[in-house]
Amino acid sequence: MLPELSPTLIRRRLTSLFPVDVIEGIARERDAVQRQRTIDITMLVWSLIMGFAVDGETRSIASFQRVYQTATNQTVVRSSFYDRFTPELRDLLSDLFTHALEEVAVPHTIAPQLTQFCDTMIADATVFRLHRLLTAFPATHEDQSGAQLYLVYNVTKQTLAQFKLTDERTHESSQFRTGNWLRGRLFLFDLGFY
Repeated sequence: MLPELSPTLIRRRLTSLFPVDVIEGIARERDAVQRQRTIDITMLVWSLIMGFAVDGETRSIASFQRVYQTATNQTVVRSSFYDRFTPELRDLLSDLFTHALEEVAVPHTIAPQLTQFCDTMIADATVFRLHRLLTAFPATHEDQSGAQLYLVYNVTKQTLAQFKLTDERTHESSQFRTGNWLRGRLFLFDLGFY
């Protein structure tokens, strides 16, 4: 069971991970705020983050508006709040997520051996059954057909690095090619490749 955090501790962690100057700096870069108006961009970001924790499964823009109003102790017109949900705000939140990953997922106190990795890659293969008459895809059992889908996924960039479709009998480790492309990458795989 997770320990319950005090509001003071939550506020301290939130403001240390997303300080005002970081939020405002990225907001200016992304044109998420042209001038300071009714909605404070820093409080909006903090309210969106806290709104996910407070409201549980019933998240809506109206619930985020209530969190914002509670946090700032000011009433905001619905249209003024809703109009802030723009592509620029999306880009701001995306950049802040990247910032959080750099600060938390790869903290500055990490072992020097792990700082050399620029990408995280995952390799795996899965087998699926085909109609037995598709003899071009022989399975490991007689009188069956099966295909194997082999993937190498770049978690960092969220892209496919490799993709191959073979018959079920082809061992997945034979699809894994080593080389210079692995340099600087953390590679995760299961015992099927060992």
